[in-house]
Amino acid sequence: MIQQVAISDDFSRSTATGIVTCAVKRRDRSGEICALGCRHVFSISLKRHPYHVGGQVHLQRSTSRSIVGRTSLVMGRLENSPGISFDAQLAIVTNRRLLRRALQGVRFTGTARYLSDLPPRCWIGTTRGAVPAWDPRDVIRPNIRYSSVLQAVVHLQLVQLSVTNGATDGGDSGGPVMSRRNGGTLLGMHIAGGGRTTYFIPAWQLFEPRNYSGASSRERWDLVNP
Repeated sequence: MIQQVAISDDFSRSTATGIVTCAVKRRDRSGEICALGCRHVFSISLKRHPYHVGGQVHLQRSTSRSIVGRTSLVMGRLENSPGISFDAQLAIVTNRRLLRRALQGVRFTGTARYLSDLPPRCWIGTTRGAVPAWDPRDVIRPNIRYSSVLQAVVHLQLVQLSVTNGATDGGDSGGPVMSRRNGGTLLGMHIAGGGRTTYFIPAWQLFEPRNYSGASSRERWDLVNP
């Protein structure tokens, strides 16, 4: 079962919790392995937006030595409208064994490349097990309220899913959206939920380095199973 991760910042003593979506190999960076997750988790942006960029990523309820990696400056923008946001960020993995534990039991066979690749029924990975979801709908420029600071965050494109009322919560940010209960095709990354709807960034955007600052547009990223 997927394990929750916590991002700790020793300077401010702030923490944020979420889920690692998947592992990414940066082919043009000597095969560097990174963990992909939400920027609002990895950068603790809900508490110190927009200047803070996070700290160490470790397994929740683990010892201080259980460090998965450290957050990087490869991240999307996260701000109130009218700017366009992209709530994703990489963390450089320093312990692959702990990365395997964070994604325990989940294996991917590939990524969705087009809207037509999305099945009518899918699963959202959470620490409580996979949550069933259905009826994916393409949404252009949705306006999402993250917090009292980030009240009107607009993404260029998200996909909306229907879920059982209250099936997802705040700690599920970063959960992989999958074609199967335990993996299959990675469809995207869950970023916001509550009630009967939830939103995710589609995989074809997550694996586009041009959506991130701190990355070259000529980079190539591969999905890997840790």
